[in-house]
Amino acid sequence: MKKKLSELLFAAAATLVLAVALCATAAAADAVYYLKDGGDGDGSSPALAGGSLADAYAALPSGGTVVVCGPCSVSKAFTEPLHTKPITITSVYGGRDYAAESGARLVLKGNFYLGGDTTFEHITLSAVGTYLSVFGNNHALTLGEGITSVKSGNSQYLSLMGGSRNVYTNAASNLTVLSGTWQRVRGGTAASGSKNYRIHLTVSGGTFIERVTLGDSGSHDGDIAAEIHGGTFRQGIFASTLSTAAERFSGKVSLHIDGGVFYGRIAPAASAVGSYSGSFDVKIDGGEFAHLVELSGSAGLPGSMQSSLQSSIDMSEKETGTYTFENYVRADGADPWLFYKDGYYYYTSTTNKAEVKLVRVANIGDLIYSGGTTIYKPEAGKPWSDSSWSPEIHYYSDEEIGKGNGGWYCYLAGTDKSATDASGIATHRMYVIKCLDGDNLLGRWGNPLTGEVNVPLRVTAPDMPGFDDVWAAGMTDIRIGGKVYTMYVTVVDDGGGKKHQTINILPMTNPWTLSGTSKVICEPEYGWEIGNHKKLYIVECGTPVYAADGSIFIVYSACGYSTPEYKLGQLQYLGGDPTEKANWKKWNAPILSKSAQISGCGSACYVTDTAGQSWICYNAYLSPNATGARHAFVEPYTATAAGGVVIGSGTTYPADIDTVYTASLNPMPLADKTSDFDRVENGTEKNRFPFVRDYNGFTDVQSGDWYASYVRDAYRIGLANGTSATKFSPDGSFTVAQALTAAANIHTIYNGKTVDTAGAKNWYDPYVNYCIANGIITAEQFKDYNAPITRGDMAIVFANILPAEEYAAVLDGSNPDVTSDLTCYAAVQKLYNAGIVGGDAGTGNYRPNDSIKRSEACVIFLRLARASARAGK
Repeated sequence: MKKKLSELLFAAAATLVLAVALCATAAAADAVYYLKDGGDGDGSSPALAGGSLADAYAALPSGGTVVVCGPCSVSKAFTEPLHTKPITITSVYGGRDYAAESGARLVLKGNFYLGGDTTFEHITLSAVGTYLSVFGNNHALTLGEGITSVKSGNSQYLSLMGGSRNVYTNAASNLTVLSGTWQRVRGGTAASGSKNYRIHLTVSGGTFIERVTLGDSGSHDGDIAAEIHGGTFRQGIFASTLSTAAERFSGKVSLHIDGGVFYGRIAPAASAVGSYSGSFDVKIDGGEFAHLVELSGSAGLPGSMQSSLQSSIDMSEKETGTYTFENYVRADGADPWLFYKDGYYYYTSTTNKAEVKLVRVANIGDLIYSGGTTIYKPEAGKPWSDSSWSPEIHYYSDEEIGKGNGGWYCYLAGTDKSATDASGIATHRMYVIKCLDGDNLLGRWGNPLTGEVNVPLRVTAPDMPGFDDVWAAGMTDIRIGGKVYTMYVTVVDDGGGKKHQTINILPMTNPWTLSGTSKVICEPEYGWEIGNHKKLYIVECGTPVYAADGSIFIVYSACGYSTPEYKLGQLQYLGGDPTEKANWKKWNAPILSKSAQISGCGSACYVTDTAGQSWICYNAYLSPNATGARHAFVEPYTATAAGGVVIGSGTTYPADIDTVYTASLNPMPLADKTSDFDRVENGTEKNRFPFVRDYNGFTDVQSGDWYASYVRDAYRIGLANGTSATKFSPDGSFTVAQALTAAANIHTIYNGKTVDTAGAKNWYDPYVNYCIANGIITAEQFKDYNAPITRGDMAIVFANILPAEEYAAVLDGSNPDVTSDLTCYAAVQKLYNAGIVGGDAGTGNYRPNDSIKRSEACVIFLRLARASARAGK
């Protein structure tokens, strides 16, 4: 009964709101002009509607209301005549809703340029074209309540610009959005180079398909004030979108958020291109951030811009609850590769171009909205330049692939379409690129050996003569018995014009070198694998599935990706040598094949979400006959030794296209998504370690070095210095005196104290005495302050600087070489569990008796000062 009563009350309230809107619109202005296609009247009434938007403006020299009372199309770009009084364009007037009565809508087939203050409200706006925009021309442009946005065919939603396509000096824009769906929104102008151009943007509702840019499309000078009270932002908010190194952004940016749902990033810049000065100040008093990927300040940008964050919400609170989504999850779905890393989901796929794009999202269901970042774009005219099939990204430790080689790698198959191989097929070979920026997967990728950006390395097999001369693709790995093996696909010529594909396996030395001779573990045998193919029988895209009960499977694709019969089969590992086909059981029936709605199901990968639910991601066509493009779908799956891999409900067909999935939200709190602000104030809790100086870099610290960001930010806070004006000496040792100086500096910054350096005999005496006086060390703890400090002693000192709550545990586990009988055991364990120290890749060892490098010390400094930089965050 309560539910029914609440529904009645809601309906009554909605009716009242509409009635108020109807009356309010009618009372907004005395002058009115009715407009629709085919109208030939004077616009004085619906029956005498005019047919020209230009005539409407001519009839309203002192402002008023244009009532679109039927379908109305504007066939080309339209510029309002200059008007000093505001104009309202609506389909609701005088107690009548013409959209409901007669399908009224304003259809724009070109851009719309304002000539004065203009409000659109209670109207359907339709775009026929791509990136068509309403330009404010620096007049007050308001998109009010009740806007319904539609697009025609392959068109996009309308975009909004506060300015125009011109450069301005000493001007201002004013854009307000309360409803509607918009493709792209820019508070400023679609031009580069404006000076003293002031921008005001207010958003209280609406849905924004692409990024919202507060400023201009290029260089900008001038202050920006943005108020976000509501709305759904699918691809984030940026103050600027500079695209060349020569462009500059300068101004004070104020961004206040107290409502809205946010995806993607909120940042001062879409990329670190160009130069930035001024300030970026963010205040958060509300909003939903479970879908947000990143909230960042200006610390990582070139230039002198400062940034601050003030929040009245608890940014450390973990996200809870669920969200829903439907298939498909990506339109660029060919050969999807989905994986999870450090709180985020990453996705890539084969595209029509040779470039590789990587998408990062907070939740699997968010994939549909993200634009992605191009991480690899090969130079034209190379043997690998014509395609990059089946990109897969994997991580390997030094222990697995050799000292110094550990990191993130992307396999891909490159093609030179102008040449053919020994099989008579266009040359298709396996290549690999490495992330050159450590764990920043959206950074630079290139050759693992030379470091050349956008240059892949050819995968070789020295023990296999002729390997370089045959078609090869679909490289991936599988881990069995503590060893890493490579799987790939090649083509065997059967003679008589017939060929078949095989899935092969052999040990891996490193991502670009295979060892031994490959063996076939899968080839087409069953009728469902062969299908209607006459000349080429296909098996490909083998991917391992590791079940919770310890069993291992390979799920592979068969029958050709361009056909509706493409499907998934499975092999089950029986034990023994995994390179022997006899040790794999092929199941005799597919585990996923076409339905009446979806066909061509194959090329799968697997991921487990933050709640422990396992998902398969595969490509398929949105048709029963493999027409159109391949899209990416996800479904839950299970895997057991007895039942094998079971997708969805086990029907062996894709779930109905209308199936709604419910998943747990990524629990990562907003605090862990926040970085690079110079000053942070979260309620009553302030960031005690702000950046106090600019970082101009050191010649021996390169952006691709794993420690580069730690050195940079430790320097900015004032916790680390160079060994000269241009050198940092990252591999140099750290002395006891230097460690105690850093410890004293951290303690003084945190507690608001100072070190009295007057009358010191040795430069380090004041810092040593401070540490003794404040209980950080004892007077007898160290004998030689000029000696290198060991990693164990470093832990003892730095585990005793801040209050206990600053060492809150975020990780389980321990370092295997730090045993309970060691003096440093408790300190190392404390720092390890807090995410402040870690262990060597592969072994996990801490090496407590080794000296610590200056670069390694910066990791401890920064993680102690800023919890967001800690492991596990």
